[in-house]
Amino acid sequence: FDQVYATEDGKVLIIEAKGGNASWGSRSAGKDRAQQGSEKYMNSIIDNYTSKLDTLTKDPRYLAGDDDFVKEVQGIQDMLDDIDDARLDGAVEYIGIQQKANDAGLIEVIDVSIFDIGF
Repeated sequence: FDQVYATEDGKVLIIEAKGGNASWGSRSAGKDRAQQGSEKYMNSIIDNYTSKLDTLTKDPRYLAGDDDFVKEVQGIQDMLDDIDDARLDGAVEYIGIQQKANDAGLIEVIDVSIFDIGF
């Protein structure tokens, strides 16, 4: 994800951003490929963060209480907790933002898509 925001009302906004002429990507999600913006893609990213979190909590810097490292790991845990809570309430929005470009530079129109993730 490019950005994740937890709102005061318990909603979580997951943002994917593309600039220039970049297109939506894909990633391996189990045995399949998942298109960026799909529920399967979102879940794959969340699963990846969860696995990384497990590794990070075993890192010697975390175990030694390195303040900066612990804060970074806690930020990931807080994000995952916010996403889990919002998913239970159906309060996750997965949003794509694209600003296209041409030979003259950036086009002033920004495309915003609300991806369908079943909520």
